[in-house]
Amino acid sequence: MRRSIVIKSKYHFEIMEQLTSNERERYSRMISLPEMGEKAIINLKKAKVLVIGAGGLGSATIPGLAAAGVGYLGIVEFDKVENTNLQRQLLYSPSDIGKEKLEIASQKVRQLNPEIHLEKFSARIDETNCKKIIERFDLVLDCTDNFPTRYLINDTCASLIKPLIYASVSDYEGLVTILHNKNRVNLLDIFPEMPKKQAAKGIVPALPMIIGGIQANEAIKMLTHTGDILDGKLLSYNIRNNSYQEVTL
Repeated sequence: MRRSIVIKSKYHFEIMEQLTSNERERYSRMISLPEMGEKAIINLKKAKVLVIGAGGLGSATIPGLAAAGVGYLGIVEFDKVENTNLQRQLLYSPSDIGKEKLEIASQKVRQLNPEIHLEKFSARIDETNCKKIIERFDLVLDCTDNFPTRYLINDTCASLIKPLIYASVSDYEGLVTILHNKNRVNLLDIFPEMPKKQAAKGIVPALPMIIGGIQANEAIKMLTHTGDILDGKLLSYNIRNNSYQEVTL
C-alpha cells in the first residue's frame, strides 16, 4: 500500500500529499482538466491564503477559495453586518444583521469545506498588526474598500515579497491586478499617489461578485500553475457596457 507523505509547516499545518477517495470525487471536475490533475488539487491543499476583508469582494473570494480546496484560509474582518450590505455581500442574510461578519463568513466556509484549516483575525488591519498577519501566508488577496488600508497592505507585501492580488470596485467599474510577483509591480506604479477622493458609495450589486470571482480565479491559477495570470497586467471591467481592458504595466 502506498504511503502518504505528510508536509508540516512551522504553524502546524499538515497536508497529505495524496488525495483521499472523497477528495478525488469532490474535485473530479477540476482534476479532469488536462492542465490540472491531482497535483493541482494538492497544490491548493498546501497553500496558505489570506483574504483581507469579508465585504463585497470577500463575499466572492472567500467561498470561491474554500470550495476550490485551498487548504489553509485566513480571514481578516472587524465589521458587523448592516442592512445596506445585503444588496451585494452574499455571504450574509437579514438574520445576520448586527452579527460579526467574521463569524458568519467562517460558518459559511465550514459549511462549504469542513476539511479546511481556518484562521480568523478579528481586527482592523493597521501598522501594528499588518506585518505579523501577512508574513504567515503564501498569498494575499486585498478585498478592502479604502485607500489607506490598500496602500498599507501593498507596502507590507512589498517588504515581505509576498504576492498580492489587488482588486477594487466603484460605481460600474472594477480593477484586478497581481502585485509583488515575478514582475515586481507595485501599487505605486499604478497609483503613485493616494487618491484624495475615496471610492464612490454607489455600486452595482453584481460587480463585486464578478471582480471577486476574477480575483479568486487568479489565486487558483497562481497556486495550480495553470493559465495566464495578471502579473504585470491591470484588468479593467465596466459592467455598464461590458467592456474589458487589459493594460500591460
